[in-house]
Amino acid sequence: MSIRNLDVLFKPRSIALIGASKARASMGAVLAHNLFNSGFTGPIMPVNPEHRAIEGVLTYTDAEALPEVPDLAVIATPPDTVPGLIADFAARESENARLLEEANVREAERARLSEQLLTAEQEERRRLALFLHDGPVQSMSGIALMLDAVRDAAPPEARSVMERVLTQHRDTIRALRDLSFNLEPVVLRDQGFRPAVQALTEQLGLEHKIAFHVDVGDAEVLDQKVQAALYQIIRESVQASVRRGPPTRMSITVTRRGDGGFDAELVDNAPSERRRAIFAALEERARTLNGLFNVRDGTDDGTTVSITLPPYAAK
Repeated sequence: MSIRNLDVLFKPRSIALIGASKARASMGAVLAHNLFNSGFTGPIMPVNPEHRAIEGVLTYTDAEALPEVPDLAVIATPPDTVPGLIADFAARESENARLLEEANVREAERARLSEQLLTAEQEERRRLALFLHDGPVQSMSGIALMLDAVRDAAPPEARSVMERVLTQHRDTIRALRDLSFNLEPVVLRDQGFRPAVQALTEQLGLEHKIAFHVDVGDAEVLDQKVQAALYQIIRESVQASVRRGPPTRMSITVTRRGDGGFDAELVDNAPSERRRAIFAALEERARTLNGLFNVRDGTDDGTTVSITLPPYAAK
């Protein structure tokens, strides 16, 4: 026979003493004294409608007034009251189980809808990235070749104008390519989360002279859709930091908690962002992952962005 269900008897997390008393030598008084002096660290809830407090602890008028169903109920009342007390506790426990089941169903439905949303977003990002790469970028690259030929054949007085046109044209092509890459980084899809974040930070580090510390290995076990969404949060947070500063140093970490969940944190030393509305889109993206998003000022006038993900975000 399994003894798993005996844990609440031998290792209760909370205890209710029904019939706790102040009457000297009474069973309720002896039990109250022993319980409150036993070293038990969980809540002990004395129940007695006639006393406001027992052993310095506020009492409850009856079992229904208890804030929670205790793991262990010690009953020190007349025998004829015991069946009714047990029935009351059983009814409350049954109601709590029903509410917990409903909460689990709602949580499962929310997780299902979040996954559908992430899938739809990822597919749309891929579609747009391919459209930009195979459509506008290719067409504009062809136009650039024609403009090169026109510049070479143009009279000297028109060549300076053509140079400016070509420069703006190439800048536009570069911007479209960056947009296509940011919508769906090829390195994220082909090599994984850590190489994608490292490629992002190496590029921005060289461009803006930022010293990055990156430790995101724990994120490799995240579901692919979660990785894609978390990468976008990190990318947009880093770019927001660059626009504010840029910073001289920045730390990006993803660690797995003891409960199986994940904590992502970005810490920079750029000037603090006073416009909290700028993070609203990132908070909404974290919400689609059933995660929590938090922004706070750092210790050296920087900003710390935290994302907390649930255990089921893993594969």
